[in-house]
Amino acid sequence: MLVSALSPEGQSPTESTLYLVGRDTPGLSVSGPWDGMGMRANASAPMTLEDCTIAPGLQLTDDGGGFKAMLEVVLPLFNLGTSTVALGLCRAAVAGTASHLNTARFDHLGQALGESLQTLRGQLPP
Repeated sequence: MLVSALSPEGQSPTESTLYLVGRDTPGLSVSGPWDGMGMRANASAPMTLEDCTIAPGLQLTDDGGGFKAMLEVVLPLFNLGTSTVALGLCRAAVAGTASHLNTARFDHLGQALGESLQTLRGQLPP
């Protein structure tokens, strides 16, 4: 897991250091499951590290360099991934709406909703 922790001499949350920590590391506890809509591969549940020893080789940034790395490396990739999820959700919603408009029918007219209502017909994707 990628863990952000206050640097040894840090005074503010932006003075953080990033570590790679195995889920079975003694002293690490996760407070519960993560269930973010459309974000199943993201495990952002809060964690607590108490008396947790991490090998020096698992420190990913210099002391205090975590925030800079998050802004310049992690955040752009996270934004890209989140954007692709949002785009997929939007496309699925449009496809579901178009399918409904093309299949749900006005029985008394013998027409699909998309055929009957001009305001909807003009907005149906091709």
